[in-house]
Amino acid sequence: MDVIGEYVRLQPAGRSLKGLCPFHGERTPSFHVSRERQLFHCFGCGVGGDVFSFIMKIENVDFLDAARILAERAGIDWPGNGQAGAGGPAHSRLLEALDLAARYYQYVLRQAPPAHPVWRYIQGRGIDQTSLQRFGLGYAPPDGDLLWRALERRGFTAREAEAAGLILPGQGGQWMDRFRGRLMFPIRDHRGRVIAFGGRVLGDGEPKYLNSPETPLFHKGRHLFALDLAQDAIRSRGLALVVEGYMDVLTCHQFGAQYVVATLGTAFTREQGMLLGRYTQEVVLSFDADPAGRQAVFRALQSLAGQALTARVLLLPAGEDPDSFLHKRGREAWEERVEQALPLPEYLLGTVLSGRDLQDVQQKVQAEQEVLPILAALVKAVEREAYIEWAAARLQVPAHALRSDLRRYLARQRNGAPAEHTIDRGAHTSYEYASKAAAGLVGQPDWEKQLLVDLIRQPQALSELVHYGGADLFENAQWRQLAEAMIRQWEQAGRLDGMALQETLDTGAAPALAAVLAAADAAAPLPPRPLAILRQLLRQRTERRLEAWQRDFSLLERRLAAVLRAPRGPQVNEPAQGSRSGDQDNANNPNTLVAGLVDALRKYKILRDEAYRVAQLSRGGREQH
Repeated sequence: MDVIGEYVRLQPAGRSLKGLCPFHGERTPSFHVSRERQLFHCFGCGVGGDVFSFIMKIENVDFLDAARILAERAGIDWPGNGQAGAGGPAHSRLLEALDLAARYYQYVLRQAPPAHPVWRYIQGRGIDQTSLQRFGLGYAPPDGDLLWRALERRGFTAREAEAAGLILPGQGGQWMDRFRGRLMFPIRDHRGRVIAFGGRVLGDGEPKYLNSPETPLFHKGRHLFALDLAQDAIRSRGLALVVEGYMDVLTCHQFGAQYVVATLGTAFTREQGMLLGRYTQEVVLSFDADPAGRQAVFRALQSLAGQALTARVLLLPAGEDPDSFLHKRGREAWEERVEQALPLPEYLLGTVLSGRDLQDVQQKVQAEQEVLPILAALVKAVEREAYIEWAAARLQVPAHALRSDLRRYLARQRNGAPAEHTIDRGAHTSYEYASKAAAGLVGQPDWEKQLLVDLIRQPQALSELVHYGGADLFENAQWRQLAEAMIRQWEQAGRLDGMALQETLDTGAAPALAAVLAAADAAAPLPPRPLAILRQLLRQRTERRLEAWQRDFSLLERRLAAVLRAPRGPQVNEPAQGSRSGDQDNANNPNTLVAGLVDALRKYKILRDEAYRVAQLSRGGREQH
């Protein structure tokens, strides 16, 4: 109840508590929390579970991160590896340094005299005292190293301050503050912790806005400015509105539109879409109407592809941004514009088609070429089909013609980057062995053998094989020995020779080579696809390892969940009494279980990196056709 009460305002309701569900918009409370069972359930949307389920859903994290959050809240030590960004001491030190910097900038702003340029700027932009305090605005003095001196006095090292993005090397080996002479906007994560800064120059200097660099805590494509302040309003309003500038956000919040957040100097990213998906299913974008703004909207369409979010685009009069519009026309006019926002694909297609003479064949062809990438970015079949009809009607062409051109466009996009199912039935049958040497090996498709067949035909792909693990990828001993010989010959001679390979192989492996050479001859009419086969081989191996890891991890999950649900007392860290042994008791100690989960997470990171390398091969590999 205490944990959920931090996210939901709960009121007594008989033997339970109730409140407005944080997972869907509602006006009548249907979200109930049982005191006795320590479970929650929403009778409106049907979601329910224990405290772990609640944290996993509302924070959009997996079980391990939910356990980390609850363990920290309960005062249970969460072991780190000493690296920033891993929840260890270095991570905490960076957060402390950034929090100190935020308070320092705020102090400097308060001490500045009323006639100071920073106050003139604040007053000129119409920023009130409430916004100053709510957003934690501050001022970085123009002097070179005052913040660094303050950090050093508090015991922070130059390495820590630099890692936090607060200082950088200056002339003569001295350290200097990164931000100087700027109005400072703290950038917080969704939990309200300062992770970076944005600084606005007061004069005509460049750049106008300067953000913190990428750090272990801050990745600009993964965070949104003011999300910590906006998340409740986003849930309540049922949508999130994304703008480009800090001042746009401040003005919107100041006028009561507190469901507004901003990107951080980048286009709207897939990670930002997933972050907003915790709080809403609808996003409205308000970007500049210039070519750069339209390109940002198109990239947003690509980033949102496949996500559950519905996206629309807010249209403002030419030359206006949210800040100027609200100051001139007020909140009511703003809300009208929000309600009238266009679906994102319709906005982009309309932008491409507007102002063209579609009676002119050349202009019509050019318009279609710009329409195709927009349609291609729509991954939902129903949505794509609807906009094909929409665009065809406006282009005044048959829908089937536009559909045909789109298929050709998609095929060109896929050229050189095999689709998910790259090896079809025709390829399987073409690899059937063509000699008696293959007898006994025919059966289910043998990915290892098929890979060797194509490597014989396209030996330059052996470099990719070496990069992704070499002969160790092969589980069959004969294929592994043949792969080793092929790699060795390629590296030494720059070519493959069947006779020379046979001389280096054991007698038992010779039939394997004969089978591969025969299959390579039989497959001659078809193009070799070694990278597609290598990707399949790697995927299968990674999937097997992930399945094994998931079994072990699930066991640890259940044990830690049971221990954390149990009443806590002094006996938790004491030797167990009764029939259980000391080793068993230690195995059920929360700290021991947490340590086991962290170790499992490290193993998962290795597997995740391996999966990433497979994905990189899929995107970046070059196949010859």
